[in-house]
Amino acid sequence: MVNNLELPIVQGACCLAILFAFTISAAALLFTLVETYIAVGGGVILLGFGGNRFTASAAEGYFPFVIRVGVRLLFFYLVLAIGVQLASQWNTALATVCKPVPAALPWWTTYGVPPTKIITTVCSGTIPVSVMLDYAGSPSSSPS
Repeated sequence: MVNNLELPIVQGACCLAILFAFTISAAALLFTLVETYIAVGGGVILLGFGGNRFTASAAEGYFPFVIRVGVRLLFFYLVLAIGVQLASQWNTALATVCKPVPAALPWWTTYGVPPTKIITTVCSGTIPVSVMLDYAGSPSSSPS
């Protein structure tokens, strides 16, 4: 059934590496968002201590902290936007390499839901392993 065993192994490894990178970035973004909401929500209480000279030092560090968290949030969104754009370019480039053609799926792959055949696109050619590794390893959208 599988002509080339190397191809699915490389595909799985590349998919897991990309999934791992996006998962780590999304988790870091989630922690930064939670930190932002806690800082903005708790800042109202903290700024209330700024009127007394004994507690003013606690309120003085609030604004630099909020600015640091905001800059970190900006860069997380920037990195994730670049990653999504790269993944979209990889998808387009790999779709042109595999030469997609329309095909009808048989009824057993549609889980018995009518219609009995669903039109989808499948690859008519194989993607060489070297091309896949070039896209996984290079930061640009078109490896040489």
